[in-house]
This record gives sequence, structure tokens and C-alpha cells, in this order.
Amino acid sequence: MAEDYLARPGLALSGAFEWRKKYKEILISEDLWEATLDTWYEKPNYGLLTSDFRPCVLLTDDTDASIKYFSGFSEDISAACFVTDAFSDMRSKYLAAVRDTQVKMPPFLGSLEPVRGFESFDKKYDDYLNFARKKLLEVIDHEKVIDFTDFFDEVVRVSEDFLKVYPITRSGFLLSDYCSTYVSGLYISLYEGNPEIDYQKSKLVQSIGFYCYMEYANEHGFFVDRNQPWRLIADVESDPMREYIRKYSRETDPGNTLEYLFRTKTEFDDIYFLRNFIVSVFLSLRDENPITTYSFLNKQTMSYIQKRIFKKSIRAIDSLDERFWLSLLLRVRMREIGIDKNLFSSYNEDMKLYYNQSRLLAAQTGGSTINATLAWVGKLCSDHIRAIYQERQSRVVSTGPVLLGDYYNFEQSGDSTSPAISRFDRPVSGITTTVSGHNHRYDVDESGNGFTEEAIHPENPNIRHRHKVVNWVVNDAQSGCYPGCNQGVGPHIHRISE
Repeated sequence: MAEDYLARPGLALSGAFEWRKKYKEILISEDLWEATLDTWYEKPNYGLLTSDFRPCVLLTDDTDASIKYFSGFSEDISAACFVTDAFSDMRSKYLAAVRDTQVKMPPFLGSLEPVRGFESFDKKYDDYLNFARKKLLEVIDHEKVIDFTDFFDEVVRVSEDFLKVYPITRSGFLLSDYCSTYVSGLYISLYEGNPEIDYQKSKLVQSIGFYCYMEYANEHGFFVDRNQPWRLIADVESDPMREYIRKYSRETDPGNTLEYLFRTKTEFDDIYFLRNFIVSVFLSLRDENPITTYSFLNKQTMSYIQKRIFKKSIRAIDSLDERFWLSLLLRVRMREIGIDKNLFSSYNEDMKLYYNQSRLLAAQTGGSTINATLAWVGKLCSDHIRAIYQERQSRVVSTGPVLLGDYYNFEQSGDSTSPAISRFDRPVSGITTTVSGHNHRYDVDESGNGFTEEAIHPENPNIRHRHKVVNWVVNDAQSGCYPGCNQGVGPHIHRISE
């Protein structure tokens, strides 16, 4: 290796960019590119979409039959069954090579013991809904809500802005920054490294043992994550990984085994979780404020009179049929992924027509009207998601020249060659990545401009700082007292997503 590229934390944006540029060029020059997967530029939601761009998660139940814990090492970590099998074989062979030959273990990776693996989608979604419920209650005008009809009108009123930031369906949450790709069961991390710090990545990639590590990973059906080289990702299209998948079914096509045995499409559950969420928010609002003040016009005196009345019960909700909830689901999903709201009426009429046709067919065949219509909504959304990805990838050439606009996957200027991030990819509010032991909440406008909240030292409130965000880029900042204080942090940057 010619030069040891050690990008260190605390660099200004231009300096950090130079190290990111060099790290990227190492991978290209050393012919490592094809053996890695870019989860920032090319496949940001790898493992969370089917081949036809429908959101999917690892199928889990009370028996957890789709996951397997590692045995003899990292026994509290699991992954999809076939991923655990493949990694266990890879680890055994690699450790044997290190023991019996001159193969070296790369730095940071220890004895190849996973520190992070499968994470429960259901648990993450449940926790997130509690957060989203509070956020929705904050923006609804409680005084306008007397019954569910009023509540629904309020939800529609605030949903345009709310759903851009806080998706509420399972499908919307899955592809948002609030969810982790580890729910796919395809990711294994071998080191708790910070992907922002390029010197760790460069040192690993330039080490003597890295090539063997990558070769063994590829031979067992894994990509190495291009942006976190200590992370392995199952390449479900590779021959080795497909052999591990095939072990779990007599199905000759491992792709079918993956889709039908290990995965489930979230679109078929969206309507039920959406209904439960909406009802729970209404009940929370009613229980927190059971009495409201209502103004009505006294026609005799032509003056307004205010009365305090009890908010009505949930009984009216029970009378709402499938078509109501399907229309709401369509409205919500369109707004979550950025389909033009002016198309709702047209799509809603198309959906109702399809629903009625499905009812006639179901009466003859015994099929499910609701599932057929949910699949129709899923197809509409998957087509839009596919278009987003194709348009994004047409503008991102991650093997080409490294431009400052590429840094951290954001467009920094009006340069159309830089990879712009759509509203679908970046919420206007959220939490930055963690650097130097802290992160920030941020709020930006639709152009990606704004500020983070202040990070305040827990033991010394005088040590604080915040960052300016310009065009989705978090600018560098430091503690106000730095370098004159031991507990402050020097110049550093964050990203607005994991």
C-alpha cells in the first residue's frame, strides 16, 4: 500500500471530504469495488424491498423460526437462519486459515464475533408508534374535535406535512430513517465502528488481511459494506447464499423460498395497523380532554353561545366499512412516499372500482376482496418507489469522479451531477448520527436548510454547541469553549441519517 489514509474526526467539511475521497479511491484502485455493496448511494434500503420494490420484512412469529442465534460465539446475536449458517461456516474457515497459515486478521475485527445482527421490526414499530402518536396529538387542534368526524377532518388537515416527517404505516416506517436495515436479518456487524470516521475504514481496507477477509466473505455469499467494511450483508442473489437458502425448503428456486418462507410484505398489514393507530390517537385525545367548548349560533338572538360538551364515544367508528379504511390507507401511503396529492381523487375512484370488481370475483372464487385491493395499493406504491430509485441511481455514479457534492451522499450545490436527496429519502425533522458520543435533533425546511438543536454537556451546561444545516449538509461546529475546555468537543460534523 502506498499511503496510509487516516481521516480523523474533528476535521472541517473540506478536510473530511478529502479523506472520504481518498477512501473511495482506495476501493476503486484496489479492485475491491465489485465485492462491496454501497448502502449510502446505490442500495440504501437493501433487504427491505422485494425484487418488484414492495416493502418486506423478515417473517417472524412466536417460534422465531426464521432466525437463528449464533452458537459458541455471540450467542445473544441472531440473523436470518441462512445468514447465520453462512457466516458460521465462513468464520470457522477463516479462523482456521489464520491459525494454520500466514493469513492475518484485519484490525478492529477481533475473532469475527458479531456485535449486531437481527433486530425486531415489530418492536421497533411499536416503540415508534408511541412516539408518532404523541407527535400527532401535538399538531391536532383539540378544541375542534367533538366526534370522530371532526377528528378525521383534523387528521386530513395535518397529514400533508405530518406524514412527510412521521410515516405511520408499517410500509412507510420500514423505509424511513426511523427504521434500521438490521430488521431484514441480512446484516451482521463485526465492530462497533463509526462510519463517519474514515481512518478506521481506511486502516481496515489497507490491512494485509482485508483481502482474505473479503474473499472468504464473497465465497460464502456476503457483500462487504462499502461504507462500513466491518459489516457483512447477505447477497441473496449470489450462488453461495442461494445454496444456504435452498437448505430450508424443497422449493427448487431459492428466490421463492426467500420470498415465501422468510419474508412477508408489509402492505397486507398496513390497513389494520393504520386503523388501530388512528383509533388509539382518537381515544387518547378524547380521554385527555373529555370536555370541549363548542360555539353554536343562536338563531333567535343571532349570537354565538358557547357550551361545554362531552366528546362522543367511539361507537361511530365501528360503522366505518372497509372502503373507508382503504381510502384512508391510500391517502396516507401516497403522502408517505410523495405521490402528488392532487391525484388522490382519481386513484381513489380507480381503487373503489377495483374493490367492487374484486368483490364479484371473490363471490365466485372465495378469494379475499380486501387482500386483492391491498395488493392494488401496494402495486401503485411500489411503482412509485421503483421510479424514485431508478431516478436516483441515474444521477449517482459512485464509481465516477469524487465530487464534493458526493460527500455524505448529499447535493451541496445546484450542480445537477451531484446526487440530490428527495423528500422520500430525508425527513425534514429527526436525529443526526452520533459523533463523539452525542447527536442532535434537527429541523430543516423542504430545501434542507435549518439548524440542529443544541447539544449540552450533562455536567456543565456552559459547554454547548449546535450546527447549521445547509442543503441537507450538517456543517462543522465545535463547543463554544473549545479548545479551552477539557470536556468540550472540537470541530466535527454529523449526517442527518444513519
